[in-house]
Amino acid sequence: MSIAPSMATTPDPLELPYGLTVEQVRACEALHTNMAPDLMAMLRSDFNLSAADSEDIVQAAFEKVLARWANLDPVRAAGYVRETSKNLARDLFRRRKSEDRANRRWLDNNRVGATSPDLDPIVAVALDRAIECLEPKQRATLTHQLGGYEDTQIAELMAVAPATVRSNRRKALPKTRQALAIELKKEAE
Repeated sequence: MSIAPSMATTPDPLELPYGLTVEQVRACEALHTNMAPDLMAMLRSDFNLSAADSEDIVQAAFEKVLARWANLDPVRAAGYVRETSKNLARDLFRRRKSEDRANRRWLDNNRVGATSPDLDPIVAVALDRAIECLEPKQRATLTHQLGGYEDTQIAELMAVAPATVRSNRRKALPKTRQALAIELKKEAE
């Protein structure tokens, strides 16, 4: 009894993005390999970004440039990537600055704790519950912030960098607002 050889299936050809050729994709990959580490270091120092943020920005810049790679002058591609990275970093910086201003306004309006006579008791209890839902570092950051401490003081108390305090606050405030709305809705029912 003979066994029929199995039919070998040929794999589908690799689909290249944006209709680029293999050479164009390789050129972009080579540019990424050569330029990404220095570009990330520049973003970290010039824009005071974390390593993760700078890596994300460089990746996004290369994705944007890759979409236009077929029409780019290869000699100028590095400049396009550099400028796109800077623009994305500026956008992130402006967005975070705007968020920070909004967060500061919210904190200024809610600087009091549950024991304050200025705060409606129902709101005070709801605020405490909302803060309790946060991760421990975010909860500690927000609690100290509501207690009137500045970022540098909070950083010393928590033994972290001031940038970590800002990051914790940036993550905590939207969660707190959402949880506070839910808590107040429960109280109203």
